[in-house]
Amino acid sequence: MNTLKEGTFVESPKHKYTIEQVLGTGGFGITYKVSAKIMVDNIPVKVYFCLKEHYIKDCCQRETNGKVIVNSSQKELFNKMQENFKSEATRLNMLNGKHKGIVRVNEIFNANNTSYYVMEYIIGSSVRTYVETKGPYNEKEAVSIINEIGETLSFLHSRKITHLDVKPNNIMLQSRDNDKTISPVLIDFGLAKHYDRKDNLTTINNTQCCSCGYSPMEQYVCIEQFSPTSDVYALAATLFFMLTAKDPVVSTEISYDYLNSNLPATISYQTRNAIAKAMEKDKEERTQTINDFINNLNTKDDNNTNLNNETKIIIKNETKQTPEPKETVKVKTLHYVIIAIVFATMGFFTVDIINSTTSSSPKEMDVIAAEDEASIVYTAEADSGDVDMQKPAKVTIHSENSSMAKELKRYVDLSQIYCDKAEKKKGNKASIQIILDAKYFYYDKANSIHKSIYGKRIENNKRIDKLVADEYNYWINKGNKLGKNKKNYALKKEYYENAYKLVESDRIRSYIKWLEKQI
Repeated sequence: MNTLKEGTFVESPKHKYTIEQVLGTGGFGITYKVSAKIMVDNIPVKVYFCLKEHYIKDCCQRETNGKVIVNSSQKELFNKMQENFKSEATRLNMLNGKHKGIVRVNEIFNANNTSYYVMEYIIGSSVRTYVETKGPYNEKEAVSIINEIGETLSFLHSRKITHLDVKPNNIMLQSRDNDKTISPVLIDFGLAKHYDRKDNLTTINNTQCCSCGYSPMEQYVCIEQFSPTSDVYALAATLFFMLTAKDPVVSTEISYDYLNSNLPATISYQTRNAIAKAMEKDKEERTQTINDFINNLNTKDDNNTNLNNETKIIIKNETKQTPEPKETVKVKTLHYVIIAIVFATMGFFTVDIINSTTSSSPKEMDVIAAEDEASIVYTAEADSGDVDMQKPAKVTIHSENSSMAKELKRYVDLSQIYCDKAEKKKGNKASIQIILDAKYFYYDKANSIHKSIYGKRIENNKRIDKLVADEYNYWINKGNKLGKNKKNYALKKEYYENAYKLVESDRIRSYIKWLEKQI
């Protein structure tokens, strides 16, 4: 990226800032450490600040004098994003001093054909740097920091602002000289969005940006209405990192078993349970507010000391129960009978719902090998089904299942939204993840509910099948066009890996391994 060089001056109406170093770069801005001379009475004192510059890397260039040049075809986009950039700074400026956990913003000004705003320079490291240097936190310390950041997010949510980029990199551990304490401060509001009293988006920027492992599934599509659950997910994911020193897997792969098996054995039941609830894939099933998450973290359950010891019925996969003392069996059995009757009445007590669900991928695949080249032809068959996801779902069922019908329609509609998004991003890596989100989560959710109502799965999803086939063929053809030149093997391997994510072909996997040996 074309950053300003060290020693470059950036002048505002109030001060003359000198670029000391680049602190970070992103798709929509660059953050610098800068210095300026401030007069204290008649004595000049050198003070450090953070300076954020509005710079969209995909449509900007920089002249040698530091001025930003915008591509003529993208000036409208740049101007809209610039207004949003200044609005973000203005909102942060208005919050100055109202909460200690939010980075302070000073002046906002224009220079070099773009906009800047000045923030306090925080002395200290980020949570990520701390963990990478010293290892994972103990549970008490980690929860204490999360409690403080939770208060900050709750404050923002009360003002209809969502951060949408909570992660270890964006939590700074500020050292306070007066009492030698550490205070966590939330930074980088580049993706933050503001909403009106009716929860409608007021921010001009509606760009889809995500941090792998910390962004929930719905953020990959785009969030247009006020939804604190996205920040809830990200904060829980950050706590997971603090306790394990591992970034969580992408939100589509998150599961109870993954979280439980990766958390250290010393972590308490309430912390494990709080994280699991806050990182549910479906936002409707997730912990709904930051306050609820913090309460879950800090409310002890004397009946459980570790999540591994929890006795529970798992509807999605298989029933797992731990051995119990004989004297408690009768009481527990009565509880289970009551639960079973409730689920049976709802038509929902089907242990093998997910296990019986087969892949919705196309049924035929012809593999044609030309010497050592892999050429794949993928054909999607379309059988008639009960629900055609190319059209809005219209399901007629008995009145006692009306709530389940609403759920079915909701998941079908969500698949529709994901398909719309994927079609706009054909030939883009982001499209692969969006398609998989629709295919393996929302579509399977719809299948589970459909089976509980009708006793069978939705027979097909023509639209998802076509998206998989088109996207798969795109990457295979792109790889094939590179030929047998060894210089292209690394890129060819990347293209075939993209295709393999969509269709796990043994032939493609073998060819990827062959390419790895040649590189």
